[in-house]
Amino acid sequence: MKLKHILLAAVAAMGFTSCGLINDESDCVESANIFEFSYTKNLKFADAFRAEVKSVTLLGFDKSGTLVYAQRARQSEMGPEGNQMAVNLAPGEYDFLVWAGDYDDHFDIASAKIGESKLTDFTCRLLTDDSHPDSPSAPETHGHSAKPLEHLFHALVSLNLTYASPSNPNIHKIDLTKDTNSIRVMLQQQSAQSELTADDFIFEITDRNAHLNHDNSMHSDKTKGHVMYHPWHLAEGSTEYETDSRADATGRINVVLAELTTSRLHPSNNTILTVRKRDTGKLLFSIPLQKYSLMIRNQAFASMSDEEYLDRQDNFSLTFILDENQQWTSVKINVLDWRVIYNNTDLH
Repeated sequence: MKLKHILLAAVAAMGFTSCGLINDESDCVESANIFEFSYTKNLKFADAFRAEVKSVTLLGFDKSGTLVYAQRARQSEMGPEGNQMAVNLAPGEYDFLVWAGDYDDHFDIASAKIGESKLTDFTCRLLTDDSHPDSPSAPETHGHSAKPLEHLFHALVSLNLTYASPSNPNIHKIDLTKDTNSIRVMLQQQSAQSELTADDFIFEITDRNAHLNHDNSMHSDKTKGHVMYHPWHLAEGSTEYETDSRADATGRINVVLAELTTSRLHPSNNTILTVRKRDTGKLLFSIPLQKYSLMIRNQAFASMSDEEYLDRQDNFSLTFILDENQQWTSVKINVLDWRVIYNNTDLH
């Protein structure tokens, strides 16, 4: 959704409903409202709105599902606290859809047309490339993404707006759900005989989350719904450590790091993380990412549903321990201050 379209739509909406055109406030038949946004749906249960959300697009729909209001604002324009929007509409029942973040370069959302657009029009589609050199034989139905995606947030609420004057507006609180995830995959090998280099491996995550419905569910898009995520950052390194101070013996730890960013992870999908050797194409491992990330939820966040946990967790860090032959033997998962280590055999 382009900013200029939203601004034009907001002006159109204000032209039909602005209380500012009436000199006597008591004659105003609109509902003056303050929408207050937050982002507490994270694993720290703290409001990170001002730290993470750069802009907000608010769309209002009447009972028929037709767009009657649209406004987009950057955080610097959202009041002294940086998280509020003023909205004037006639009293009544409305659905309000929020897509938030500076998503224009990474996600496509329909342009807002007051009086024409429908709620179901505002799906969100990840902008992907047709190919990637690491996956030349990927199916044509799979798009490719190798970018550090800007944070994307969503909310959908139904509200009954009652009459309120601008001097005493209604206050509506909307908490956002984050739809982008940072995935850090580290390969670690303890070996004095060989080194790891980033170019030795191909990292991929496959999912069908490239297209989200207006309600944040997975769209049944058979053409571009599937996506292959590739690293936007690769790094390598090694360090020596002392194994026996009496014998002056040392060992070496080699590391390769890959960072990827994905759209929303959902338990109904089969999100697969794959690592292969580049020279031979040999599969090093292929694992269901949700199964790994949900392991920690059973210990620290047992009361959460799978969907809530995946929505709250937006930063995944997995370390795979390799042996001398570059076969993985165990995996370490870090979530906040929690660490869980599983052997390869635990997951068969």
